[in-house]
Amino acid sequence: MVSTVGGGEYKSILESTPDFWKKEFKLNFESVFNCFHAVLPSMVKQNHGRLLCFLSTTGGLPGLSAYGASKAACKSLLESITAEHAKDHITANGIFPALFPLHFL
Repeated sequence: MVSTVGGGEYKSILESTPDFWKKEFKLNFESVFNCFHAVLPSMVKQNHGRLLCFLSTTGGLPGLSAYGASKAACKSLLESITAEHAKDHITANGIFPALFPLHFL
């Protein structure tokens, strides 16, 4: 299973609210957790599986604290799945795409 979910808004820590953080985590973490949680039982039963999640290199960038934290939570989830299910021949990996400017004509 591949999770490509990601999105959010630029807001400084002072501009953001608890509801804003909940919205960011619901989109960027909870959706990934729900998908992986749904497929793990069948992967365990098959004694094989592959999980892949797009993560982020935005940690520490201004205005992206909630987004960065939600993607860091995804990384931690992948690490936990790996630790818990390596014995079941299930791998969980992340891809960190880089930021780069795009100029459209």
